[in-house]
Amino acid sequence: MPKNVSSSSALIVDSQLGEISHHREIVGALSFDKIDVASSVNMALSYLRSVRYDLLLVSYDLGKGQKNGLQVIQEALAEHLPLHRTVTVLLTNPDTSLLVGSLSAAPDIYLAKPLSRDRLAPRLEKIQRVKRAVYRVEEAMDKQEWNKALIYCEKLASFYPALASYLNRMSGICFLALQDYSQAEKVFEKAVSTRRQNWAKLGLGIAFFSQGKYQNSQQCLQDIIDHQIVSIDAYKCLAQSFQVAGQSGVAITTMRKAVMMQPTVPQSHAALGNIAAFFAEWALAVEAFQSTMDFSRYTGLQSPEYYFAYVRALLARFADGQISAEEMEVKALRALESVSNDFDAVSIECRVHVLGFWLNWNQEKQSLALAHLSQAHEIFLAMPLDDQWLWLDWLEEALECAANATQLTSPREMMVKTRIKDSWVDLLLVGIHKLNSKDYSQAQVMLTESFRLQPASVATALATAQLLITIKVKNVQDCTSSNQQIAHVLNGLVAQEFGLLTQRQAQQKAKLIPRLYELLE
Repeated sequence: MPKNVSSSSALIVDSQLGEISHHREIVGALSFDKIDVASSVNMALSYLRSVRYDLLLVSYDLGKGQKNGLQVIQEALAEHLPLHRTVTVLLTNPDTSLLVGSLSAAPDIYLAKPLSRDRLAPRLEKIQRVKRAVYRVEEAMDKQEWNKALIYCEKLASFYPALASYLNRMSGICFLALQDYSQAEKVFEKAVSTRRQNWAKLGLGIAFFSQGKYQNSQQCLQDIIDHQIVSIDAYKCLAQSFQVAGQSGVAITTMRKAVMMQPTVPQSHAALGNIAAFFAEWALAVEAFQSTMDFSRYTGLQSPEYYFAYVRALLARFADGQISAEEMEVKALRALESVSNDFDAVSIECRVHVLGFWLNWNQEKQSLALAHLSQAHEIFLAMPLDDQWLWLDWLEEALECAANATQLTSPREMMVKTRIKDSWVDLLLVGIHKLNSKDYSQAQVMLTESFRLQPASVATALATAQLLITIKVKNVQDCTSSNQQIAHVLNGLVAQEFGLLTQRQAQQKAKLIPRLYELLE
């Protein structure tokens, strides 16, 4: 951060021309010589991708039905844009609830409109002094060098005792990023014990959740929500804590509230869709995933899993007789076309054709279904070996269904022969073999390392979950299955997008999550 505001840059985000002119006049009077303006979240992000600004001044209300200003910060951080060193100011209406967003995506300064120089200048000067002092910490955080940031925090704490609260917050964020949840808990608990700080309460709730301390987490997060504080992370963790406990109604209601309060936030719609799909509420899942696709498109939050989740939810609605074949086909084909156009990856095309198989097979269009399956099989064989192992279950489930109608066979045997020693795949296969052979100690070593190397593998997560259940139920003496280990796998399963899963994997996940939850002491 520069030592004074001269030769500094600012980005103003507002949808009202009159407001932009007013804010630009105030910022210009503070000696910011480069001032850019944007009227929407997407326009603001296009600026942030090319320029690191010293000041980001954004209005929360950017128009009815439009993304809100808080999403500028959220989506910029989702794209790993260097925003920590930027002073972020969120302008709210006087009657707006307190907006936290997420622990890391919260503004530095909140100001109610109308903005004035006399109110902005002293707050800006104060936060600039702080950011100059913690420059190295925030520079490391921008680069996601979390351990380095923690070292700087520790060094600065002795030099700047007045910055203890600010440094504690950054330390807590770093510990969460490093998945050191016990240390994060200590940091946030210490901050909460001194005085009420919403960010610390939120961080403590997340740390509790991440360790499987769900009741403690619920108390913290419910307190946040009861104080009319709008936070995506608070609602999402709270809803997922109810999900693992099998409380479908309260889990869904919690995320519905989050969506109602901030209807343009794709993360909230995605969380609602995943929970709805877990409890087989297919109409709600379809609606949620449609909104997720709409609000995440052309942003760093866009994911192919939302499209696949949407199509799978449509197929489930059709299977339950909730939607006509014509409506399902039109909507599914549109989504599959979009994901093909928006994502250029061979594995995406393979999965598109697998879903094309199910779309036609469920309508008894056998020839079209088999044509899609043949294309999926051909594309699969051309994929890198690592990708093949990630998506083998997708292909195999379709091949098993059409076994009597096609000569296509699973490439698993060939893949096993060419797997790389000590890769996550090798560790997974050996781990499953050890599990089946009741060599639980070695199975745990192999599967734990495979899960660490490739957390995106659904097969590894499911196998690890089954192993931990077996160890606990059989009381295997030479193996460990602590609450923290169980919670790590349990939360990993909960966090996996519905769009990643085959139908069989979704069924396995639905059975394993309540069993893991019951094992927590």
